[in-house]
Amino acid sequence: MHRHRMGVNLLKLMVCLLAIGPLQIGIPTAHAEEAVVEQAVDVDALFEKGMDAREEGRLQDAIMAFHSILSSQPLLHRARLELAVAYYKSMQYQDAMEQAQKVLDDPQTPPNVRVAVLAFMAQAKTGASMVAAQSYWDFPVSIGYLHDSNANVGPGTTIIPGLGELDPNSASTSDSARVVNVGINHNYQTGKMLNCGEIPAMFFWQSGVNVYDRSYFDEDDYNLNVISLRTGPALITRGQWRANLNFQEDIIAYGGNKLANYHNIMPSVTLHFPYAIEATLDATFTWRDFERDIDEGRDSDYVAPRLSVGYVTPDKKIALQAGAQLFDENADADRYDNDGYNLFGGVSWNFIENALCYFNYNYRSIEYDGTILDLDLVLKERDEDEDTVTVGASYTFKTENFLNDWTFDVKAMEINYDSNTYLYDYDRTQYEFTLSKTF
Repeated sequence: MHRHRMGVNLLKLMVCLLAIGPLQIGIPTAHAEEAVVEQAVDVDALFEKGMDAREEGRLQDAIMAFHSILSSQPLLHRARLELAVAYYKSMQYQDAMEQAQKVLDDPQTPPNVRVAVLAFMAQAKTGASMVAAQSYWDFPVSIGYLHDSNANVGPGTTIIPGLGELDPNSASTSDSARVVNVGINHNYQTGKMLNCGEIPAMFFWQSGVNVYDRSYFDEDDYNLNVISLRTGPALITRGQWRANLNFQEDIIAYGGNKLANYHNIMPSVTLHFPYAIEATLDATFTWRDFERDIDEGRDSDYVAPRLSVGYVTPDKKIALQAGAQLFDENADADRYDNDGYNLFGGVSWNFIENALCYFNYNYRSIEYDGTILDLDLVLKERDEDEDTVTVGASYTFKTENFLNDWTFDVKAMEINYDSNTYLYDYDRTQYEFTLSKTF
């Protein structure tokens, strides 16, 4: 700021000397001096305004203030360099380099200033290359083994709530399955910046295809296959928030036959807070179209907003997450209408290098609107609670052989589904071993 004031004082002096000329032709000196002082005060006030705005993160206000100065004082390079810094902070790197180049183009710029400007331009060029248009591809692959103590229950309520009634004359059927999950993800960094208020955000477009296959060795009537296709925009800011909007199509097969199409819209926004805290608000809007004749009346609209909060310790060893979700499914037939809530929490601990263990708990409460005839020949409105406990551990190999960067994961899941009707009451235990890698 001291240098700026020196520049303003020199400017005052130059204008005052020029004002002597009008004196010789009869223009009053007092008026000229007042104009000079007023102009200098305006520049000084605008400079202070621009600097304050930039420090407070109001980058667009800062840019406007420095532009206002330069519109009347184009050779005031201190203001131009501060404008370049404001452009840099707003991730408009090309504009930052253009302003810095104008300072270099002036032959009156001192050598020490040139050195600093050249270093700044190199940094801006690096930033520009990082946000330039480019594509990122990755190919996640996982293969696993699953043992299921109750395969005939179906795929689970998170995929298909209340898939079907359990056969009261049959016991739970255990079986093992092969589980394969492969995908293709494409993130396109558009090179475009969007200003959301005063915050610059990088604009991405994210797409992907995922194929999931769970094939039981004996009970193939309960095989599950899901093909998912997704696409949508995303905005990412520097350390403040990120947001995305996914459009996803799920094609679901069960027991070797087409079960349903799910048409999804999934918005999400994550806010970053101090002390490594994140809060995510997301939602799922799904239109479910079922194919089988026995699922007549199951077509539905499903809405599920969710809020979760996460925290990571400073040493990156422990991560915590907790949240809640509401859901409401409006089906064609009342017996499939349901709503409720979901509470969840978990912790992971990176106890040694490349390895972590984790614990997750999920409680789900579901109430159905319609009635069903239970085994005791009484019409009942279904009221159900689901408790799910998951414990596991994973290790990522860092070797010189073919296992390098593969992650081995082992987990156990205990599910207790408590229903007020006999037809939907069950317990289930699953053990899963998975080897995965992203190429």
